[in-house]
Amino acid sequence: MLPFKLKIIQKRNYKNLRMSFRDSSTLLISAPKHFTKKRCLEFLKQNQSWIEEQQQLWNQRLNLKLPNHQIFLFGEWQNIQNVEIQNAWRELHHSPIQKAQKTLINFYQNELDSYIQVQIPLFSTQMGLFPNRILYGKSYNQLACCYHKTKNLRFSLRLAFTPKWLINSIIIHELAHIRYPNHQKDFWNLINTYDQNPQKIHIWLKEHQDLLLLLYQKIFKA
Repeated sequence: MLPFKLKIIQKRNYKNLRMSFRDSSTLLISAPKHFTKKRCLEFLKQNQSWIEEQQQLWNQRLNLKLPNHQIFLFGEWQNIQNVEIQNAWRELHHSPIQKAQKTLINFYQNELDSYIQVQIPLFSTQMGLFPNRILYGKSYNQLACCYHKTKNLRFSLRLAFTPKWLINSIIIHELAHIRYPNHQKDFWNLINTYDQNPQKIHIWLKEHQDLLLLLYQKIFKA
């Protein structure tokens, strides 16, 4: 029996076999539609050393210690004033308790929404691009997305962990998708008009990836 859940996703537009850990307990294999399950399992065996390395990295991430009296919000550790949030944060240090998770998810969503609801009108006015609805989800890999046909924007609650300048960059990116659904040259020209360094996002996320994974696992994963 495997020491993790194995999920195989097959699509016609996939050209090669790929593996990634979705979280500490789920290994995802992406494969072309015509590949057999046997071939996918052979691929898994051939990359056993990589899998073991990734599991060790996940264990290191999950063993990071979080401060008891501060919460990570908008890219920095902040003192907790709300007693309910204090208690939920302390409970989270022992195990992912459902009630504590729910309290913290609501807290992060309210904080993120309060910020985004102020920033969206500002950037929309500057760019002349206005979304219909603002939605929220719990995606880890996708920070945000734009539904081009409906002009709805969806933001991951994971953004509440990131600095406000990074959230601004994401807002600009998704508003630009209202006009340009793909990442063509005109899209990036529009982005660069309002965001002088969009690549800075990837640098910050990489530098903080272990902490972000830990927080996501403890708060958003049941």
